[in-house]
Amino acid sequence: MRQISHILIVMVMFSALSSRETCGGEITAEGKAAVEQLPRTLRARITIEERGTSAADAMTKIAADQRALQEYLLALGANPRSIRFGETSVVSHKSGKFVSSYPQKRSLSVGSKAAADGKKFVTLSVEVAAEWEFASKSQPDLVVEFHTLRQRILTAYEQVKREDPKLAASFSPPSFLLVGYIDEPQRLKLLQAAFDDAKKRAGQLAKVANVELGPLLKLNTKSRLQPAAARPSTTRTHERNDLWEVMTNKPAQVSFWIEVSTIFAINQATLKQSRVPADPLRSARGRSQSIAR
Repeated sequence: MRQISHILIVMVMFSALSSRETCGGEITAEGKAAVEQLPRTLRARITIEERGTSAADAMTKIAADQRALQEYLLALGANPRSIRFGETSVVSHKSGKFVSSYPQKRSLSVGSKAAADGKKFVTLSVEVAAEWEFASKSQPDLVVEFHTLRQRILTAYEQVKREDPKLAASFSPPSFLLVGYIDEPQRLKLLQAAFDDAKKRAGQLAKVANVELGPLLKLNTKSRLQPAAARPSTTRTHERNDLWEVMTNKPAQVSFWIEVSTIFAINQATLKQSRVPADPLRSARGRSQSIAR
């Protein structure tokens, strides 16, 4: 079972009570809930870039490259459901000698007939992402598994460059990210934990102030993923797209934080009672002496 630790950090502050009885007081409490985990998958990103005498020509080449790359990724053990092709974008639309984003393609393109004739061409690109699931249960094991898997993918890329240089010339070298994620039910569970703890702290402050907590007036939430920013997943991993991801380039634990800021009203009846002096007899004596004077 994947090791998960929970951290609860709560910061509270108590707002000053109004001196007027017609104005209600407030109690503000801020809570945080967090969960840490090891990254669950390794994500590789590769960019395909092709040129053609027209957009249709370049798109045909892109489609052929996508099919070939998908076969390589599946042979390397990538999760079939994780392979995703992004939107195709136009890199350039010009005439003259073609200059690729990748050095190996630049050497193959120099002196081509299309470039020599000065024909117009269109260059298109598309980003491809694929994921491999980690089996590691500890951080030391993750370090070994990450570097082993990364090296296997890079070795396969170098092999393609030797065996099919024309195809490899269309691919960028792969880049890697380690990805942790939680789904929506897990995020809601964290949100509930943060809210419950903030409410508990607000209740403790109310008890110290000798008042009762009233209804909730305001609630704000903020998600924070470390070391990356929170965002919904754009990759349909495990046939779901409601995942919240955190990405890192190091084989280390990642954290998911949810912060809650609450403002509760103070029960008006208890607010008035809390302003009654602690010693009524002393107060009565003070009033009688004042009348006598």
